Amino acid sequence: MSKKSLQRSALAPSISSGPVHFRIVHDAGYQTMAEIGVDYSKAEVPDRAYYADYVDAQRGRSGINLLFGKLVPRLAQLRTQVEVIFPDDMFLRQLWGTTREVHKVLLERRPKWRIEPIENAIETDKVQTFRSNNVFIGTWGDEAVCDFYYMSPRDFYLVKSGGKARVGLEPVIRIVLYPGLLLEFFEKCKELVPALEASPQEVLSI
Repeated sequence: MSKKSLQRSALAPSISSGPVHFRIVHDAGYQTMAEIGVDYSKAEVPDRAYYADYVDAQRGRSGINLLFGKLVPRLAQLRTQVEVIFPDDMFLRQLWGTTREVHKVLLERRPKWRIEPIENAIETDKVQTFRSNNVFIGTWGDEAVCDFYYMSPRDFYLVKSGGKARVGLEPVIRIVLYPGLLLEFFEKCKELVPALEASPQEVLSI
């Protein structure tokens, strides 16, 4: 690594003034390792909101497809659907890695939250698709939310090069759902974890 690249990395702030805390821990020029933290108390709530009573998680061509749907009453048929595409590494480290405690609590309350899962619901062509790489997931009483956000590679590059002071956290969409359905969502995500853990994970490139 050249002296020049070391000096440029040193310009990157260790803590931003916004919701994203960002610090470079290793810079090899073409690859960068960074520590990222998010203070959700400073994050904007997504303007878009969607209530789901159907969930699924599938490994897609360019990430993990997180599927949230609204069923036609009394039918295993989707009226509408939202797809949120999440990158493999952030799915494993952020979505899955940071929700082990809430998953554990939901499992302990399984008798209260249990609802019958619906497999292979009839698809709909009324689908909206979004890209996200960060999510806040929480429950309170009989309500649960998944607030999805996006951190842009452009922001990381500009912070690293000294052209920008902070990394933005763009609100994408809020998914509102029943806690029992959130438990079903975690259980479906769990099925994807072994294959992802067995795959080599790249460092964050910016």
